[in-house]
Amino acid sequence: MRIAEILGRPVPFFIDPYVIADKGAFSCRASPHSRDVGAFEQKARKLISADHRFRRLLGEPGTRFGNQLKGITRRTPPAAAADAGDRTASSLGLGDTPALELPGASEQQLRVSILFVDAPESIAGAACHLPDGDYVLVNRNEGSFRRNFDLGHELFHLLTWAEMPPAGIDPVLQGERRPKVEKLADSFSSGLLMPLAAIRERWRTRAPGGNLHGWLAANARDFGVSARALYCRLVNAGLLWKATRVDLRLLSRSDEEDGAGKPTPFSAEFARRLNAVLGRGLVSVLKAADLLECEPHDLKGTVSAYGFTPSF
Repeated sequence: MRIAEILGRPVPFFIDPYVIADKGAFSCRASPHSRDVGAFEQKARKLISADHRFRRLLGEPGTRFGNQLKGITRRTPPAAAADAGDRTASSLGLGDTPALELPGASEQQLRVSILFVDAPESIAGAACHLPDGDYVLVNRNEGSFRRNFDLGHELFHLLTWAEMPPAGIDPVLQGERRPKVEKLADSFSSGLLMPLAAIRERWRTRAPGGNLHGWLAANARDFGVSARALYCRLVNAGLLWKATRVDLRLLSRSDEEDGAGKPTPFSAEFARRLNAVLGRGLVSVLKAADLLECEPHDLKGTVSAYGFTPSF
């Protein structure tokens, strides 16, 4: 208690195994004027600390992948960041439509824990970089194309954390006001989700004289991105002239048609670990409910949603 008084920290900071004390470990992607960041970060830290603690109780190794993108700095052109995303998709074996395989490959190959969470509308997600584990939190209430793009964006931050650690709040802005690092993250995500070879082939085989807006909307759905993101990728790749008449408002309206539905909360691996620590009595039901900020009976639904039989 004397040490806590001298250092100005509460006693649980030193003795609670669920406290994440690492400085600069969290970056939240949110609207610049969001008032929800503080509460969301507190909730996110509890969730991450729960998964972190569950791993230790079960004797599972940490998940830090250690991979960092080589040669990417603040002076890197956006086109080079897009190329890095393209190469990453290829090295992970994501195929011609990477969005479908990206969450699984991120967990299995990069060893990044992906957690789908309920978050306010002003928050897209977050990244957390710990000495023995890396996490991406994605707002499951957003449209599928936004979730995919945000996942790629946060992966860039994890892959460049040593060289360019992101700010605590990653503002979702448009145009030139965006910080350079965030523009690079967007370019990386664009290349990751839309490999150049795949879009070139689709562009080459399109029907001449066809409806460009319809083509953009249909192919964007295949790639799991917005029609506007596909349009920008074509322009930046030199396949489509920027002067080509495209109604961006019409593209935005087509992006609103998202019938993919919400992903199941958290992840299969998180549900498995939750079921295991509760079944073995390593964590109490009340403690787990507090960490997940839910009612005790909701824990069974979390476990059952991924096909596990509740063991508690």
